Amino acid sequence: MKKNILIVDGSLGVGLALAQHYVRDGHSVTIASPTDAGCLGARFHSLSISEDTFEMANALDGLAKQVGDVQTLIYCADFVQHGPIAALEDVTLA
Repeated sequence: MKKNILIVDGSLGVGLALAQHYVRDGHSVTIASPTDAGCLGARFHSLSISEDTFEMANALDGLAKQVGDVQTLIYCADFVQHGPIAALEDVTLA
């Protein structure tokens, strides 16, 4: 069964690799991300990844209406904290 797949922040790394994989398998793939990676066979929708959860929820609700019936949602937005592991603080990961 071919699925309608929505990948949030799929413009690079794991998200892009998953998009390419699912396109090759013949699924309908939509990438929602701040930048378009040009993944052939996938649709792109510009989406600002924000710390404002209300803003993100509204943007994703609107996107879901545009994309239609989504069988698989993949969220790949990342968080990066640089430095030696001993210097990383748990509070920033909460």
